[in-house]
Amino acid sequence: MIVFSHTNFYLLDQDHYVCPEGEIILFKAIFNDYKTGSLKKEYRGSTYQCRD
Repeated sequence: MIVFSHTNFYLLDQDHYVCPEGEIILFKAIFNDYKTGSLKKEYRGSTYQCRD
């Protein structure tokens, strides 16, 4: 699994990530993080996106 830093690839005004290859990773769901007790957003791309 590849994990990207949000500071380098997140576009706040459009609410999505862009991987180094230029593919858009869209918002998928909001979930409850039981460890922290907070709501978090999940962004997920396909297995074919952002490959070298």
